[in-house]
Amino acid sequence: MIEATFKTFLRVIGGDKPIGDITKADCRAFKESMVSAYRKAATINKHLHFLDHLFRWAKGQGFVADSVVNPIAELRIAKSIQKKEALKRLAFTREERETLIAHPSFQRQRDRSRHPERYWIVLLCLYAGLRREEAAQLLVSQVVHDAVSDVWYFDISDQGEGQSLKNAASKRRVPLHADLTARLGFLDYVDRTKTVGHTRLFYQCAWSANGWGDATGKWFGRLVRGTLKFPPSLVLHSFRHGFITGLHSAGVPDALVYALCGHTGAGGEVHAMYTHRESFPLKVLSEAVNKLDFGLV
Repeated sequence: MIEATFKTFLRVIGGDKPIGDITKADCRAFKESMVSAYRKAATINKHLHFLDHLFRWAKGQGFVADSVVNPIAELRIAKSIQKKEALKRLAFTREERETLIAHPSFQRQRDRSRHPERYWIVLLCLYAGLRREEAAQLLVSQVVHDAVSDVWYFDISDQGEGQSLKNAASKRRVPLHADLTARLGFLDYVDRTKTVGHTRLFYQCAWSANGWGDATGKWFGRLVRGTLKFPPSLVLHSFRHGFITGLHSAGVPDALVYALCGHTGAGGEVHAMYTHRESFPLKVLSEAVNKLDFGLV
């Protein structure tokens, strides 16, 4: 996680620079990028703690002048704010979900000449439980077909240029729901993107300080709160909440839910150490995902 912190921080501030030149504005931009990506307050504070520790060490070693004020100071999120943020993320009801997906303002995004990334990123959050940035940063090569099991899956990792993950547990395989492959035409979109030579699946997304999916997230917010007048508790990350809740409701074992969603599980590090997620057969993971009935097609 420490490596991911520094990697993402450098990307947000525009590249490497002497530690003494890092400003409060740089650190605030890093914090705000995580807030916009719907990271939990505890996670944000942990990333800021790593940077704080680095800065204090550099100061102690003389790499930073004693007169320089720690740029991380006062940036951590209070617990009261953490509780407030947690209340913002509720799952969509079936009626709310159907209203959103059927709305013309959403459906017309599928047109390749407009913003297909908006359409597909939303559906990947819904059908695969991906975090916004996990979806927005996907490479074409990360949509994989396993010939042995005949299962299509997302290979979620941070190996590509400009990619990062929330933590080590986020690296995982998530099979594509049957609605994506058989009814919605997602693989056709993948093939078209590959044919025209793009390596990034959603090449329309431009990097910003808030990540690859920032523009899509803002558009989604305007749609649900401005056009549809849904409550502030419903955000793009709400689809991930619904995905996880749906798996539990369908009776999927906890270990499989954690593997599909990139969580360490109730046992924390001990659970992660003794559960080898890569050993779960893709067929088993696929059957778990396809227990979810979204009723949208």
